[in-house]
Amino acid sequence: MEVIDRYIYAVTQRLPEQQREDIKRELQSLIEDMLEERISTSQASEEDVESVLLELGSPNELASKYRGYERYFIGPMLIDAYLTTLKIVLTSIIIGLTAFFIIDTFLSHSERLEPVTSYLISLVSGAAQGFFWVTVVFAWMDYRQRLNSAGSGSRNKAWRPSDLPRIPDAKMKIKKRRPILGIFFTIVVMVLCINSADLLGI
Repeated sequence: MEVIDRYIYAVTQRLPEQQREDIKRELQSLIEDMLEERISTSQASEEDVESVLLELGSPNELASKYRGYERYFIGPMLIDAYLTTLKIVLTSIIIGLTAFFIIDTFLSHSERLEPVTSYLISLVSGAAQGFFWVTVVFAWMDYRQRLNSAGSGSRNKAWRPSDLPRIPDAKMKIKKRRPILGIFFTIVVMVLCINSADLLGI
């Protein structure tokens, strides 16, 4: 049933990636067993499925039980997106600055340690700024989300299976390499424009 798939998806998306497949199978089996206990002969109706899902609780609560701990600074709805974005941004910064360092070293033919020192300082500074701004943006998004949730009274409203979001189409997902390449080329062009304007004729 679609609502069961949506429920399992909503729970597993709040868990670390390496646990998702095991917990997905476990949840599928648990829901089937709970339905069999209620309905022995006929096929389960939507009301039976809704009753089982309500008994299990909201996806957020169930995911918290599986995790065994709460994450507070960035909420469970955003933590996975935050970590993925952070990895993409930091990887792009490292690749972009490394590419620029190689190009700059090749063009300047410098044998001194100054370019290496400058590269390491840029790397640490860029990574720190990337970490800071990604964290600030996601902390603000999480704050707004909790504020809107409190304002609408959704915390006091009973959770229903009909509240479950649709499962996104796998074909529509953006692959990680696309934003990495985009950020990489942006960084390379920006660094070239700032530090090598004479080469570009600007």
